[in-house]
Amino acid sequence: MNVLDIQKYNLLTMSYSTKIRQVSMRDYTGKIRSVIMESSLPLEASFNEENVNNLLESLDNLRTDCESSTGCNNTFPDLKSCFLRYLEDKTRNPLIIKVETPNNGQIETFYLKGKDLVNVFS
Repeated sequence: MNVLDIQKYNLLTMSYSTKIRQVSMRDYTGKIRSVIMESSLPLEASFNEENVNNLLESLDNLRTDCESSTGCNNTFPDLKSCFLRYLEDKTRNPLIIKVETPNNGQIETFYLKGKDLVNVFS
């Protein structure tokens, strides 16, 4: 911002970049006019270290909620184990995702293993 001689600016930030913007807000308060943060994490949170535990906790909560619903429990009697087996299977047999590149129309192929899906889900 100094190089461009921008005196005041607005910040829009999402996901992990919110941590960087919180540092900017702390260190450059006089230059920031406004901030919009989506999916912010506190500075002390270590997303990469906590995301698996957060996902497992969410699965436990979902399992508990599902067990209390007859329809859900009958349809998904072992929800957490089923999901963990899915992740194990995708580690051995990755999920194949084909995406058309907007710039050139070429198809890009991505192979998502269990660890990749944990990042998607968490």
